[in-house]
Amino acid sequence: MVKSNDVDTAEEKVQRKNHDINNSGRKSAEEKTMILITGGAFQGKSEMAKQLYFAQENGKEPLILEGKTEEMELLKKADIILHFHLWIRSLLEEGKDPYAMTEQLLKANPRVLITMNQMGCGIVPMDAFDRKYRETVGRIGCLLAKQAQEAYLVNCGIAKRLK
Repeated sequence: MVKSNDVDTAEEKVQRKNHDINNSGRKSAEEKTMILITGGAFQGKSEMAKQLYFAQENGKEPLILEGKTEEMELLKKADIILHFHLWIRSLLEEGKDPYAMTEQLLKANPRVLITMNQMGCGIVPMDAFDRKYRETVGRIGCLLAKQAQEAYLVNCGIAKRLK
């Protein structure tokens, strides 16, 4: 079912996951690993995250948290973290180390599904803090992609599997 140009819609990914689950049984907690979904603002990342989760968990209701407003202890229990880039911004604003906090989060919750905006493709901000934020999000995105079992780029509701 994989297209020759490696572009999967979220619906195709869900169908493939459902096929895999139906043919091999439900994935155990040990088999599930972190998934990263990145892309521009309002491109369909959150919807894809929910679809992937439902396919993986066979309909179980996920604990979905927003990166901007949640504390670390809650994020450690999340099934899906939306807008991870906003959590990074909050940490920077509080003077905390987002690299260390991300490592700590992944150690406690290695099977989380994370969405974050892709940054760095636009105009370089004039403000020093905004430049640091943009760079930090980009570098942490690279770290997340490296650790993820699967990574996707979503544009116009269409996902391209990167890894």
